[in-house]
Amino acid sequence: MSEEELLALVDVWDTAERRIKRTERIKSTLTIPAINELRYAGYHFIRAGSANNDETRAENVSKAVKYCKRVMYDAVEAKSCITWSA
Repeated sequence: MSEEELLALVDVWDTAERRIKRTERIKSTLTIPAINELRYAGYHFIRAGSANNDETRAENVSKAVKYCKRVMYDAVEAKSCITWSA
């Protein structure tokens, strides 16, 4: 994994984690779907780092980024539900 790929993935991960934390502060509960997505992202992040070939590495980086984006969507959706139900 190149340093550029690693930094991009870390940036997406950090953004996703911040959104979960922000939602948790507003909602005062855990957003389980988002946490599960972040867990899956971490799984693919580790797989990418330990991949034996470029194709497998790229596939796992792509999956990790997609899971991080789903985290962001889940967090936004959870906040929207809070807003509408208030």
